[in-house]
Amino acid sequence: MKVLVICSKYGPEYSGPGHRAHHLYKRLKGKYGLSYDVLTNSIEFSDNAVYEYEGVKVRRVGKRLGTLTPNNFFSRAVNHFIYLFNYLSQGYETLMVLRRGRYDVVHTFGSSISVNVGALYAKCRNLPLLREVCNNGTHPEPFLPLNLNRVLRYRFDGRACVVAISKRMGDFCRKAGVPENRLWERPNPVDETMFSPGGPEKAALRRRLTKFGRDDIVLVYLAKFSPGKNQSFLIDVMKRLDSRYKLLLAGPVVGGGEFRERDGKYFSTLLRSLDDEGLCDRVQVVKGYIKNPQDYMKLSNVYVFPSFFEALGTPMLESIACGVPVVANRIEGVTDCWIKEGRSGFVCDLEPEIFAECVKKAAAISGSVLEAEAREILQKASAAIIDAEYYRLMHRFCLAR
Repeated sequence: MKVLVICSKYGPEYSGPGHRAHHLYKRLKGKYGLSYDVLTNSIEFSDNAVYEYEGVKVRRVGKRLGTLTPNNFFSRAVNHFIYLFNYLSQGYETLMVLRRGRYDVVHTFGSSISVNVGALYAKCRNLPLLREVCNNGTHPEPFLPLNLNRVLRYRFDGRACVVAISKRMGDFCRKAGVPENRLWERPNPVDETMFSPGGPEKAALRRRLTKFGRDDIVLVYLAKFSPGKNQSFLIDVMKRLDSRYKLLLAGPVVGGGEFRERDGKYFSTLLRSLDDEGLCDRVQVVKGYIKNPQDYMKLSNVYVFPSFFEALGTPMLESIACGVPVVANRIEGVTDCWIKEGRSGFVCDLEPEIFAECVKKAAAISGSVLEAEAREILQKASAAIIDAEYYRLMHRFCLAR
């Protein structure tokens, strides 16, 4: 069985779906001997390249024309033509990879030109398709330019399966017309070899990775620094907690592409705010991609999750699996489905005073309760369970060809 994995973004560029695809297929190759290639688009990089990422060969289709700032009718009209050119250019490169590779299954993550063209190619050639709907606003139906989706409607048949990573995304797919028998609603897999209770003590991890001590109450949030992830909200939360409470913020800042200026400004403003509020001694900021997130989760007392919008928020599940409670923004169909009030954490609105009180209550949840919640989350979302279902689906697809 040979699979083409197509992602909107892939390492080393930061991407939650790309990160999960990378580790999913490394596990599937080890467990079942799957053969796979990786094709990706990019926001940060604007060139075509073939490179190796952690032992995996990746082909990037990133070459494109840049768009204009859409501040008037002329610039918006020009952008439509630029997008059409990019769609045809990147689409052609994608088709060449698909034709040369002779793949048995196409598996797409996210929404980009290559992702959409790959899904359409699979439909035309009657190839099995796994289509992951893993971001807010991603439509399960592959996008066509020039409003062609209104004329050429995509039908999900027995050769396709749409994967929705939360109840919120599953409901969205149903409303978009995906039949129930073509929909697999499941959480992202939690690798139980990395995310589970136990391992090094909190004190040892703190000595190695932070400036905080054994008796501190440490909050951790791992996310790309961007406005949507809402790290700045936690400054107001920390002002409402006493000096025992510390905060570690870690994640990358986009280094290129269309969001470079926005995210760079956001990160600089965040650092200035910490200084202005006198919180630099209580807040540690780690800039860069975190390759060992489980260590940061395990050293914490509470994992905080103030993101405005998420399709799922896999770190929420991973933290619970580590026996660490989560305090999260109330996102209907996402955080409220996985966090048990008073057992694995709390869900609340983005009001600093309320959020701070929930942090205090979460830090007081007993270890025995947290371990029970960790076992339960792994029974539902462990990589062992979800990987086996992936392979069963692919195997069934290929036998039916």
